[in-house]
Amino acid sequence: MTRHAMLEKASNDLADKLRTKGHAIIRSCRTAKYLTDLSAELDPVFAATPFSEGPFYGQRTKRFGGMLKRSERVQYLARDPVILGAVEQILGPACDRVQLNVAQAIEIHPGELRRVPHQDW
Repeated sequence: MTRHAMLEKASNDLADKLRTKGHAIIRSCRTAKYLTDLSAELDPVFAATPFSEGPFYGQRTKRFGGMLKRSERVQYLARDPVILGAVEQILGPACDRVQLNVAQAIEIHPGELRRVPHQDW
């Protein structure tokens, strides 16, 4: 199977999961080292970020935006061909172009109430 065919299959599989389940966890998106390095890169930002306020955001949750300007690793994820392929399949027919609106990091601490999967509109 060619690289193009493998990327297309992975995009199709991701799009199918998003359509049927409404969410997906992409375990093979990057290496363990990549994720460890990303976590280390974001640790100081999380340390400086206060906990959220209010029941919707969580009392034991930290979150911040602007990920694309904070991390080249996040920029790389935003341009991942598998993710972009799935996005184009789902949103492309209804859009002239696709634009990323929010890139946010969320850190959930022990004691936070469990949230069910949900859609942000």
